Amino acid sequence: MNRPFFPKDSGPETEMLLEAESALFFREYKKHFVAGETKPPGIGKPFFLRSTHTDTGVLLIHGLMAAPEEVREWADFLHTKGLTVYAPRLSGHGTSSKDLSTRNYQDWLDSVDRGVRRITKEFMANDADNPHINYLRCPVSAFVQVKKLMRKVGQSLPDIKIPSLVIQANHDPKVNPGSGPEIFKRIGSAKKHFSWIDYHQHGIVRGNIAAHVFKEVESFLASCGLMNPVRQ
Repeated sequence: MNRPFFPKDSGPETEMLLEAESALFFREYKKHFVAGETKPPGIGKPFFLRSTHTDTGVLLIHGLMAAPEEVREWADFLHTKGLTVYAPRLSGHGTSSKDLSTRNYQDWLDSVDRGVRRITKEFMANDADNPHINYLRCPVSAFVQVKKLMRKVGQSLPDIKIPSLVIQANHDPKVNPGSGPEIFKRIGSAKKHFSWIDYHQHGIVRGNIAAHVFKEVESFLASCGLMNPVRQ
């Protein structure tokens, strides 16, 4: 199996890219701020955790209506294992639901693409589960865009050849129970693993259940040779 490789730290260029992303967030935060709805800026601001232990970088992408803070615990866990982690902000998130209503799935893909560029440069990821992070209202237009994105991504699943891990809560109230297994089946990678997590909510990367999820991730990354033992 070929191991993903990212060139070493590009220094000032990385910092410039991260500062640009942060500046974009604060401009949009100020423009779309809604009293009583918009969360504190620390919730929506993208964050970057640098490590020098390995040559593996991780991009953690938050969910619909959420923000980078949703994946903070996960990022901290991976960082303690010696990985560099970047959590970008998807367009329309961390500001207001009105802002989100103006975005489409291509905007979100663009946000992810920028995140990939930033992590690569470093070496060259409603009935809210987390109401202190998530929007409490979701525009119908956002769900329409999610459906479009799901169709587009679904068409590409057979083309995924890199190691892939799919995790789903077995009592998730928001996702069809057959969704995870179907995604797993259609992924084209020879190295893939599916895991059920015994939980009753959609969000599984924060709180008490998160430790179980993180161990699944750690075990899978280790089996792929992507996580080296870290000396504490």
